Amino acid sequence: PSVNPPPLPQIHQTDSYEVASNKIFIQFKVYKKTALGTALLDTGNLTHSLIDERFVRPIELKLAPAPIQLKAINDTPVSVKGILKDSLRIFVEGINQFVSIQPLVVEGLSFPL
Repeated sequence: PSVNPPPLPQIHQTDSYEVASNKIFIQFKVYKKTALGTALLDTGNLTHSLIDERFVRPIELKLAPAPIQLKAINDTPVSVKGILKDSLRIFVEGINQFVSIQPLVVEGLSFPL
C-alpha cells in the first residue's frame, strides 16, 4: 500500500562515506514511531538483514528466537539476540512507500544500524 512518507532530515555525508558518488549509508524512519535510523546498503549480504539491539531496545520491538549462527568477515562470531517477531515497516529516504523488513537482531554492530 502507498503511504505518504514523513519528511526525513537531510544526510550530510563526507567523501569517506561515498562510493562512486553513491551513498552507502541512508536514513530511515520507523513507521508509526519517532525513531530515526541509519542503514548501510549492503548488496553483498548473503544471509539476513541485521539490526543492532541498541536500536531495537529503546523502541521496544519484540524478538523471537533465531537459531542461527553468524560470523563476521574476519571469522569472529556475531552474537544473534533473535529475529524481530513482526515485520518492521520503515520509510527509506528516496522511496515513496514503506518497506517491510524482518531483520535479525545482533549485538555489537560497528554502527547501531
